[in-house]
Amino acid sequence: MANRRLFIAIPLSQEVKGTIEEAVNEYHLPGKRVPIDNLHITVHFLGDTPKSDIPFIEDHVDNVTKQTKCFYLWPEKIDLKKSRSGWMVWVVINKSQPFIDLVHKLRTEFDPEKISSRISPHITLARLKQTPVEDSKVFPIPLSFEPIMVNNVVLWQSRTEQPNAVYTSLKEFSLQK
Repeated sequence: MANRRLFIAIPLSQEVKGTIEEAVNEYHLPGKRVPIDNLHITVHFLGDTPKSDIPFIEDHVDNVTKQTKCFYLWPEKIDLKKSRSGWMVWVVINKSQPFIDLVHKLRTEFDPEKISSRISPHITLARLKQTPVEDSKVFPIPLSFEPIMVNNVVLWQSRTEQPNAVYTSLKEFSLQK
């Protein structure tokens, strides 16, 4: 049975995506852009997972979200970040305690050895293979828009296709009011 590449993420509203798209267009950000419909805030990356594990994952995410209240996240700026495979242009998100708690709960369920790993909430906008020397002069770019209301998370499947990855929502989980 083929594995599925899975991750748990916070979906973004069309309004938030539109605000981000305006900033991306205004500043002519470098790199290969992430399609606007693929923008999200990753909470936990599960990676290649047997299809038979999906019901187990859904049960555990459901348990975590039943213990988690809705919260807000505050986008701060667009910035450059070095990654394992090059550079990323991303929206830096303020680390709120509810977000950290959600990540820790999911790591406890799926990856206990990663509990102490650094948490960097962000929205990836573009990827670059080389150091963007000229482009780096425009960063950081301040952002000003309303906080992002987090009232659900989604279990997503990612398939690599050309020219971009295709994300499929497998199940949505509501947080508690």
